[in-house]
Amino acid sequence: MVVNSHIFKHELGWIGISFSDIGLSKIILPTQTLDECMSQMQTASMPQKNTTDLNVEGFVDEFDKYLSGIPTSFNEIKIDLSDSLSTFIKTALMKCKEIPYGQTQSYGDIAEKIGNPKSSRAVGLAMARNPLPIIIPCHRVVRSDGGLGGYGGKYSNPSIKQLFLDIEKSHPVENQK
Repeated sequence: MVVNSHIFKHELGWIGISFSDIGLSKIILPTQTLDECMSQMQTASMPQKNTTDLNVEGFVDEFDKYLSGIPTSFNEIKIDLSDSLSTFIKTALMKCKEIPYGQTQSYGDIAEKIGNPKSSRAVGLAMARNPLPIIIPCHRVVRSDGGLGGYGGKYSNPSIKQLFLDIEKSHPVENQK
């Protein structure tokens, strides 16, 4: 159950986030317009701003650090994947969450790691259904030929995926295995 949603203007565009009573449950990647963000959030009106929400503050803080090149895992942000995602999708997303900062793996690599090596297309579909891009770093999952692939499901925005990969490449984490 979603407790609150917030839409805010960021230098990259309009970003939407929703929290349940468990944790962060949805992120809308930067959109060019408020209407586009509200449409993706599936809300008819912009949420009211009332008191400062620590969950929102925490996310924005971590996101800004990430964009400025400070490696972050977003591990301090509680997440809620109890939405109607299949077990396969949740499993693929959790394997994706294990990809280290600054590294990439292919859809086939993830399929192999979840014990279903012929499911790379299904892994791609799972990444497209990721409700928490950036927190679950599906931008680190690329095609086997090194191509980007999509990013953001039906609202695909490969330029944001490339931006995130470029940030991580230009700010490597030292001593990472």
